[in-house]
Amino acid sequence: MPQSGRIAFGAMEAVVFGRPAADAILEEVSRLGAERVFLMASGTLNRSTDEIAKVQQALGPRLAGIFDRMPPHTPRSAVIAAASAAREAGADLLVTIGGGSVTDGGKAVQLCLANDIRTPEALDAFPPGKRTGRCPRAAALRPALGAADHGADDIVGRRIQRHRRRHRRAAPG
Repeated sequence: MPQSGRIAFGAMEAVVFGRPAADAILEEVSRLGAERVFLMASGTLNRSTDEIAKVQQALGPRLAGIFDRMPPHTPRSAVIAAASAAREAGADLLVTIGGGSVTDGGKAVQLCLANDIRTPEALDAFPPGKRTGRCPRAAALRPALGAADHGADDIVGRRIQRHRRRHRRAAPG
């Protein structure tokens, strides 16, 4: 029997573009009054650019921790590892910067923190569409904040790559 359900997406509050990610993130962190920011970043951005270092420097003492080991397709074990690190850091805000796996990971980490999920198997109790509670330890925990300038570029890049692959296969050879 096929599963059924409903997924409700929250309204997007804002998209910031044309500005350095560090400046945009610091402005949002300040606007939200966060004091312990947990940064979930693309490992590629962290290793190949100085953008993540700029964000870390801008956050200064507000940076509670960083997780940059989210593999493609957001595996449950990595989500649990990131949630554990955010929990240990006492995060009151999750910030994601990177592509889809990091952004999806941020959403899953928020679910884990809000429901005290500590194992991959415990995620089975929360099928898509199930309503979840609030995080008892961090009342200020807010939805993951993505830096649109890099994340959108990565998503568009992946779409272009898929489009090119599809046309290569279709071309007579």
